[in-house]
Amino acid sequence: MGVEPASPGGVEVGREPSGLYPVVLLPGSSCSQIEVRLTDAYEPPSPVCEARKGDGRWSLLYKNIIAPDAQVPCFADQLRLVYDGDYHNARGVETRALSFGSTRGFLANEPADRELCMGKLVEALEREGYRDGESLFGAPYDFRHAPAAEGQPNMELSRFRQNLRALVERASMANGRRPAVLVSHSQGGYFAMDFLRRSPLSWRRRFVKHHVMASTGAGGFVVSMQFFASTTGDSSSSSSPSPATAMSLPSVGGTLPSRFTALPSPVAFGDDTPLAVTRNKSYAARDMPAFLAAAGLPPDMVRLYETRELPVALNLGAPLVPVTCINGVGVPTTEMLLYRDGLDGAPEVAYGDGDGVVNLASIVALDKVIGGDPRQEYYRSVRIANMSHRGVVSDPVALRRLVGEILAATHAEDTRVM
Repeated sequence: MGVEPASPGGVEVGREPSGLYPVVLLPGSSCSQIEVRLTDAYEPPSPVCEARKGDGRWSLLYKNIIAPDAQVPCFADQLRLVYDGDYHNARGVETRALSFGSTRGFLANEPADRELCMGKLVEALEREGYRDGESLFGAPYDFRHAPAAEGQPNMELSRFRQNLRALVERASMANGRRPAVLVSHSQGGYFAMDFLRRSPLSWRRRFVKHHVMASTGAGGFVVSMQFFASTTGDSSSSSSPSPATAMSLPSVGGTLPSRFTALPSPVAFGDDTPLAVTRNKSYAARDMPAFLAAAGLPPDMVRLYETRELPVALNLGAPLVPVTCINGVGVPTTEMLLYRDGLDGAPEVAYGDGDGVVNLASIVALDKVIGGDPRQEYYRSVRIANMSHRGVVSDPVALRRLVGEILAATHAEDTRVM
């Protein structure tokens, strides 16, 4: 079960319009909270996991910081995904993103989470007169999933697109029929781009004023490769898992398609630039399938990457609505992984430019992928010096720039590519 539609009461269509263009926020990876409901069909791995089976109630699955550690196996079993032609939950497990339509569902249990998960941005927009559920809306999503290639079944993303389209339309109606500004951060940018490119062009032009995309590149980032080299076949951990960290367990993370989303793509890194190097082999962006196999990924999972996720990265394109991309640069960012022998153990790291997560090459590639499309009427790239991935949505200097770009987008009439 996926994201449930926003309730009609979540957007007050009958009230007086605010005079603002509605803003819809899509947060980064792990910022959406996920609820679970267990049906009678659920087969728990342990009797302790049966407590809520069949009671019809929703409870917090991620990020649950109060459940006892004894329930880690329960959380791991309910967070994992199963693939049988499409990705879905285990039998008897229903999930949904918490508070779809509102920014209140974004993860904000701890100060660090609030900074990463657009909490500071929400506060800044509220100072400009925006109000949650009136002119400001949230589109949390199940970040375990990922966009898939055309023709591949993807029920979770289909539901999300349907619900987001309905939310944007209701937000527009509640604000004098003004089109909405989509604002995304990090992984939210991939979900927003997938949503826009799969929505009818006439709909986009009617309901989407602008897409402001923060901390997202056009071709993944190198540090994502470490996940595969460090976790396949290795279930050890430096600390005991808790329900709040169950998502990071190999038994969970190894089942999620979203782990492939940020792998480096030739779109940004070219075919031959070495990104991971061992004593006998080097791996460039075009060698990702070989890298995954060398890291111990089963052949069927490598094929899934090649058929579902890789085509998305290779065919990332302009959304044909006005776009402003905002990224940090000038922060040491993993550019190459150097392994002594095979892909075992911690690598030495060579650093380059970027935002600490996304490489400069991936940021620059946006200029070609989006700005270089002659059909893209407006494109603007803003790079903030010495600004981190998280800082773009939390640092006071970056926030002023980001909010300024959002407000400018609501007034923009110019359609020139910049």
